[in-house]
Amino acid sequence: MYESELFGIQLPGSHISWFPSIMGSAGQFYAISFYEGEEAAQHFLSIQEQASAVKAFDILMIPHIMIAFQDMHSLEQNQRKRVKSFGNSLSGRSKWPVLSQLTPGHPPVLPEDQKLHELIPVLEQTLHVVKRAKTEEFAFLSRRREGISGFFRVCETDNGMEKWQDAYLTFQPVTGPVNVPFSLNQIQVLNRIPKNNLIVEVVFSLIPNPISDMIPEYYPFVLLLVERKSGHIFQFDILTPHPNFKEMYSSTGMKFLDALIKKNIHPLEVRVNSVRLLQILKKVLAATSIRLSYQKKLPAAEDALESLIHFMSSPQGLN
Repeated sequence: MYESELFGIQLPGSHISWFPSIMGSAGQFYAISFYEGEEAAQHFLSIQEQASAVKAFDILMIPHIMIAFQDMHSLEQNQRKRVKSFGNSLSGRSKWPVLSQLTPGHPPVLPEDQKLHELIPVLEQTLHVVKRAKTEEFAFLSRRREGISGFFRVCETDNGMEKWQDAYLTFQPVTGPVNVPFSLNQIQVLNRIPKNNLIVEVVFSLIPNPISDMIPEYYPFVLLLVERKSGHIFQFDILTPHPNFKEMYSSTGMKFLDALIKKNIHPLEVRVNSVRLLQILKKVLAATSIRLSYQKKLPAAEDALESLIHFMSSPQGLN
């Protein structure tokens, strides 16, 4: 199996499906990732479909739990204690399961007991499919005209007994953020600014340096506006994924409008290299004459972002 071949597992009594990805076909990294929910599966498929446009930290934006099979030295102290508490010796075995849970915007952590308990039937059904995949073919998750469809394992109750069976199910993809906060007053103020003959590149990126001034620990994010021709940085805002990642991301539309108004800029065109950000800015710029486009490469903004990440990851940047 290949890591791009997702299938679904529907747990009894839960509205959330899990989508396993089996890694290791290349013989370099052995692991199983369990993507939590249909939206997570959709974002994972988007990464596979747009491989040339994938950013280094895109996978960190998808909620999932990973079991990576690594040597003893890769286990954190608390995981070593847990392995020993079950009566296992850490010697004499080449690979151990290293567990980590990733919530968008936060460093990986060991899953809590409730989440691990929920993962037991998911792992059991994953192993069931993996064994069958040696001799059977499955229609793994893919985009179709009617939605995102593919193979699932579902559990039904029959006379009080749980019975797992195969199913081919379809769900509708999320087309964009439900709530993008901004005000009509912002649009009116922006439209009164004389139009500049400028092209603005906009990037939104994680800074790979965790900060612990809030609980849980988090990665900061930067929203960066750069003039394409000169490379001049008009504005950058640092955002945090508290109270949650979705609220932070949806706030980028308002932050973007604030930046243009503050700098008295009414650009001819705005370019972004993120489909998610494109969806947000489509909503906030709908009542303006500003052109909005998606570009795989944004040379000016990407150069500025690289310099900013380097500075913020240094000791002087943190201080």
